[in-house]
Amino acid sequence: MSDEYPQYFYKYRAINSDLISKSELEKDYAIDALLNNHAVFSSRKNFNDLFDSKIDFIKPTPKQFKELRCLVNKNRRQEFERCIDKGSFTEYGYSQIKRIVMEANKLVDAYPILSLSRNSKSNLMWAHYSNSHQGFCIEFKSEYIKPDKVEYHGAIQQVKLLDMVRMYFGDPDGEKLSKDIGKALLTKLNEWKYEEEYRFIGGDSMAGGRIQNGEKILKFPYVTEAVESIIFGCRMDDKVKKYIAQSLPYKVKLKQAVAGMSSIEIIDSNFTL
Repeated sequence: MSDEYPQYFYKYRAINSDLISKSELEKDYAIDALLNNHAVFSSRKNFNDLFDSKIDFIKPTPKQFKELRCLVNKNRRQEFERCIDKGSFTEYGYSQIKRIVMEANKLVDAYPILSLSRNSKSNLMWAHYSNSHQGFCIEFKSEYIKPDKVEYHGAIQQVKLLDMVRMYFGDPDGEKLSKDIGKALLTKLNEWKYEEEYRFIGGDSMAGGRIQNGEKILKFPYVTEAVESIIFGCRMDDKVKKYIAQSLPYKVKLKQAVAGMSSIEIIDSNFTL
């Protein structure tokens, strides 16, 4: 895999096969997002990989916890003192640590993530994320969107809970914690390397900010100039191609994925209405 930053990124999209057979494509979730220029950001809770963006929060020792005393907001001092007794966590202290872990995970769940690939010719990606080649792929120009490269490792990332504890008890500096969480959200296990994934992680500057509690996605509009082409899957039904071509509210290149002897190729589409 080249280290050069890609010129294009690809979003694979599946289409509901039942809606195809019923000719109710206007109800399809992926097609609706395409026609309305919505990028669909997901919470990690919505990922198919159980370990994707999972974080091992390392709990502080009683000694590490106690050393934070000088940073504790005076309004929280009494609460802090209840957590430690004779060099050990009290029952209340353990409950507070458990609570902070829950709050940390809730914080991470709220990050909106857009997953993209640098590879438009991946047989596995078309099979897994574009309902066995029946869906489509959106080709985005990297001049409009700057996702970060996903790193692949043998284990999930660890993050020290101590930084979350500091914030909980009154230290407002959360820069290190944000960086550590950001790194964890860009980490996947080695078995997913074939995806060649890049991620755009949303934040407070986006409309809607974070994903709200109880939700799993956040739709965010993109400008049509960001789209280089729409690539039809090898097995896409002609009526789906026709519907997309007729319904797109802007002009864009249409391409076609085709199966060679041993690989996928992308060519200009010769589909006509």
